[in-house]
Parts: sequence; structure tokens; C-alpha cells
Amino acid sequence: MAVPPEYLDLAYRLGGRPYLRGFDQIELSLSHTGDVMAVGLSRIGRIGVDVEPAELPVRLDLLETQVFTPAEARELAELPEGERTAHALRLWTLKEAYSKALGQGLRFGFKEFGFRQGRLSAPDGSRVTRDEWGFATYPVMDRFLLSVACHNAGLSTAGDTSVGTMLDQGFLSAMTDTGQQ
Repeated sequence: MAVPPEYLDLAYRLGGRPYLRGFDQIELSLSHTGDVMAVGLSRIGRIGVDVEPAELPVRLDLLETQVFTPAEARELAELPEGERTAHALRLWTLKEAYSKALGQGLRFGFKEFGFRQGRLSAPDGSRVTRDEWGFATYPVMDRFLLSVACHNAGLSTAGDTSVGTMLDQGFLSAMTDTGQQ
């Protein structure tokens, strides 16, 4: 963005969604746990990130009744027992990333949507989008699991993110005015 970090102003919208003041064209998402922090930035649409310890102990019985859709619970039950916890954690982080992208966080009813074969699904497992959302999960430092939800709103993907094109001109003037005439 061609601006020193000390000039960036992180703020929060009503409901808690973070943003960079003056950079309205950039979407932002944050997540942290332990000694890792994830920052998601996007110029093409909403973004959400969630990071959790890969070995996070989970209560599958609680997740099945309070978080997973019926289709996800069935899919989980069909997996070998040794794969269930890792799959459940992947689903959890995907749900958090998606709800953060929507600006809802944990206020969003996690049983109201699910994931099937890497795509957003209805509680019954049927597909609900036309690929305008992308989802992925990555291992981080062999100790964490990072999930990302990205929405493609069809916005320009021009490569120029310099201050002169991305910042509000009034904000740019205030930030670059050194008081010298």
C-alpha cells in the first residue's frame, strides 16, 4: 500500500468488523490464537479468516448438536473415528471465517449453513452459491489450522494499491502534510 504501518488506522464498524480507516476499497479480517495472528486483506470482496490450534480439543457431541448441520453431522459420523476431530475443527474454522466475512462473527447461527466438498451448503447439504465465494483451509507452522472465506464481488483487481489510488484524497492530504510550506 506504500504507506508506513504507523500511518494505518485500524477501526471497527458497528458489530465489530475491523477496517482500515481511509482504505474503503480494502476488506480486512483478523484472527489470533496462541502465538499466531492471521490478517486477511482483499480488494475484490469480503474476506474472513479464522485460526485455531490444530490439536484443539473439541467435544464432538456438543458441536454436532449446536454447530453442525444435519448433513455435516452425517458426514462426520461416516468418517473413521481418528479423522473426526480434524474434520470437525476444519468445519468450525470455515464457519467462523465465513461468519466473520459477513460481519456477524459468533452471532451468526452456525447450524443455518454448512460446508460440503469445500462449498457453502444449506443445512440439508444442498449447494447454495454460484461460486462467488471461495473457501480454503491451510496448515500453519504445523501447529495451527487457518481457514479463509473470500467473496468475489466482481470488483476491480487492478494491481495499483499505492496511496494515491487507494486512499481517500482528503485523508491522503492530511497524512502527507508535513506543515512545511
